[in-house]
Amino acid sequence: MSLDTGRYQLYSSFKTLNVRWEQTILHWQDSVQRKFEEDFWNQLEPRVQQSLGAIDRLGQIMARARYECR
Repeated sequence: MSLDTGRYQLYSSFKTLNVRWEQTILHWQDSVQRKFEEDFWNQLEPRVQQSLGAIDRLGQIMARARYECR
């Protein structure tokens, strides 16, 4: 699996998860949902975005290394 494939899978999976979460909270509105959202869900998007950024930077480093090793 290449970095591009992994990046796409992470991005796509999070996008799908986000849609499902939006559907879920239409029907799940109680203190447990709010606690879950606060403790876990709200931390997930920034971590996914950080991971995508790290994958992008690593991809640039690997491309430069491939170029320099020719």
